[in-house]
Amino acid sequence: MAPALVTDDYYAVLGVVITADTQAIRAAYRRLARVTHPDKNPSPDGKEQFQRLQAAYETLSDPTKRTQYDFTRPKPSTFSQPWTFGNTQQQGNGSTTAEAASHEAERSSRARVLEKLQAQRARQNMDIFEARRAMRKLEVEISNLQEEDAVEVRVAASQTSWWKNVSSFIFGAAPQESKDIKEERERKRLNRNAAIRIKSTALLSKKNSLSALETAAQSTAIAIDRLKQQIRLDEQRQEAERAAAAQRERWEEMLRRSREAEAEAERERKRQEEEERERKERQQKERERVEREQEELRRRERERVERVQRDLKQAWENSEQRRKERERREQQTKKAADAQKRTSKPQSRPSRSTDGPQDVCLHVGWWDRIPGRTVCSICSETLGKFALQCPHCQMKACAACRRKIQGGRGNVGLGH
Repeated sequence: MAPALVTDDYYAVLGVVITADTQAIRAAYRRLARVTHPDKNPSPDGKEQFQRLQAAYETLSDPTKRTQYDFTRPKPSTFSQPWTFGNTQQQGNGSTTAEAASHEAERSSRARVLEKLQAQRARQNMDIFEARRAMRKLEVEISNLQEEDAVEVRVAASQTSWWKNVSSFIFGAAPQESKDIKEERERKRLNRNAAIRIKSTALLSKKNSLSALETAAQSTAIAIDRLKQQIRLDEQRQEAERAAAAQRERWEEMLRRSREAEAEAERERKRQEEEERERKERQQKERERVEREQEELRRRERERVERVQRDLKQAWENSEQRRKERERREQQTKKAADAQKRTSKPQSRPSRSTDGPQDVCLHVGWWDRIPGRTVCSICSETLGKFALQCPHCQMKACAACRRKIQGGRGNVGLGH
């Protein structure tokens, strides 16, 4: 019975190469079954994909079915639709260099050669199976003919012995066998011998053909094994190249990230330096501003001190001038008094009332204490607690100015 027509590439459905063993096929099926199962695949054609996956696994996991499938496997152009679900190989960065194209062409060529060898091996296995079946049929026919010949000889011998005994007992002599019977028995024997020789010759020819077929099948199997080994070596080499390329990409990515990190660190350092420079400039400007303000304050303080010193000097000069004026006036008054004493009789001591000129005051006597905030008439200093008032001219002054005016004298008990 001819196998059913297959329009799917079961190797592509499972995502394995045509040289994959049973363990790789089982692992690929288990991995894809967890994804394509209808309970986990909500796509509309999820059930069809899972059925196709099951059919591919059932065919490729059975050696007999796999051999028949390899023999009847369609060409790539006759597949019903491309199947890329099981393809787990990464395509890299998409570069199409001449070396990659050469490797791909070589791999495709070896795959085609391997398909042809597998198809040839399948045909050889079918031919070996048919040859062995024909040999078994010839051996059975030869055995049947030999058995018939032996049976015929035994029957003829037994009949001859039994007939001779009966004839000799009844007739006293054994009857002779007819000529036709002998010729018919001889003809059958000759035909059987001829058939045995012919079938033996055919059996020998089939054995020779079977030996040649087995030798050719063995050679084909050796070629397939060698080609599979080459394909595996190529796949291992390509896998090593892909791993090396991936390693290079990882190193390049690490280097790129390292350069980016260094550039970012450099930018951060420059930014920090710029911020530090701006901070120092701000601090310098702030220091300069503070120094200017302090210098301005010191200048104002110097001006204030100079002004106060000038005011104090002016007040002291005014006070000295008034003191000298008072001394001159006192001397004049004393001279006038002395002259009057010499020219007139002695009189009693004048009272505190201002009998002399109104513009002359000696500031003698007890100065009254005036509480409250008052300004000194001599040094212009503001007195916060109290001031002293002359009893004659009513001038208000501080204690220091009063002592200067009186020449070091003062009221006893004032504490000023």
